[in-house]
This record gives sequence, C-alpha cells and structure tokens, in this order.
Amino acid sequence: MKKVTVLIIFSVLILFAVIMAVKYFNRLIWSGVSPEPMMWEDAVDYCESLNEGGSNKWRLPDISELRTLIRNCAYTETEGSCKVTTECDNEACWSDECIKCPLAIDGRYSKFKDKGEFWSSTSNSSNSSFAWYVGFFDGLILDGSKKNEIFVRCVR
Repeated sequence: MKKVTVLIIFSVLILFAVIMAVKYFNRLIWSGVSPEPMMWEDAVDYCESLNEGGSNKWRLPDISELRTLIRNCAYTETEGSCKVTTECDNEACWSDECIKCPLAIDGRYSKFKDKGEFWSSTSNSSNSSFAWYVGFFDGLILDGSKKNEIFVRCVR
C-alpha cells in the first residue's frame, strides 16, 4: 500500500511539474539540447525524427518561438527592440539592437541556462541560404549560413 501511495504522489508531482512548465514556457514544450551541433537541414531532420518524452511530434522552432527562451536581454526578448521575428525575417529587420547585450558565459540569457547558439526554422527571406539563430552567450539574434554547425532545441 505504501508503494502505491508513493507512486501516486510521485505521479501527481510529475504531472504538476509538466503543467507548470507548459504554462511558464508559453504552452510550448521544449526538447533537450541536441547532443552535437549540426547544419540547418540536419537540424530540421533531427527535430522531425526526434522521439523524446513519449512524443515524436517535434519540429525546429521558428525565431519568434526561440526568442521566448531569451531572458535578461530586453533588446532581444520577445517584444524587444530587435525586430527579427517570424513575420519580419529579412535583413532590414536586423539592427544593432539584436546584438546589444554583453557577453556572459553563465547561461543568464536562457530560460534553460543554455550556452551557445541554437537554430531556428526561420530562413532569412533576403538570403535563403541563411537562417536566423539565437546566441545565448550574449542573448543575440543573428543569421548564419545554413552550412554552419549550431545546436538545436526542438519544440512541440
């Protein structure tokens, strides 16, 4: 009987944690970080084939979704003065506001304490061989060649 009670309590706590995480992170569920950096096309394939947390419905997040993970950098957080979004995805949307926060290698710019750069699914509409990414070392938003190798965090 004790084991059943402990199991029920543990299950309720896990369920509560999942519910709170979904509410806290804008109802998006995020995967763990990819084991290694990869080129953009590989990142798209990685997310589409990912089976994690009992789900295989993952995809590469768009730049607006990825921006919801930025914290402590008012310029690039959602609604910040950096204008790069899913709706404004060309070079004209980018400005120095997108790279204005100072370097910090302690994970302070990521809700998950991520460090490094992470791909979005959003291509630069001014140059389709480039895609937008977030750099969590300094909360930046930049575009880079899809041939660059960058980490991935998938979303569903």
